[in-house]
Amino acid sequence: AVGAGDAFLAALLLALDRGEGLADALPGAVAAGTAALLSRGAALVLRTDVERVRPHVRVDRLDPPGG
Repeated sequence: AVGAGDAFLAALLLALDRGEGLADALPGAVAAGTAALLSRGAALVLRTDVERVRPHVRVDRLDPPGG
């Protein structure tokens, strides 16, 4: 499959442009990239796939070593 990175970046930039913080934007972006891998044929990303994947995405903050 192709386009997963493009879908991820598009969803991330759209969310950031709408004023979402990075922590809130990342799960939707990961879901969009994953949805692109689930698509077949001419459909690149289906909203239903993004909505199905999104609840399974978790973002954890990692603190830098020594910090």
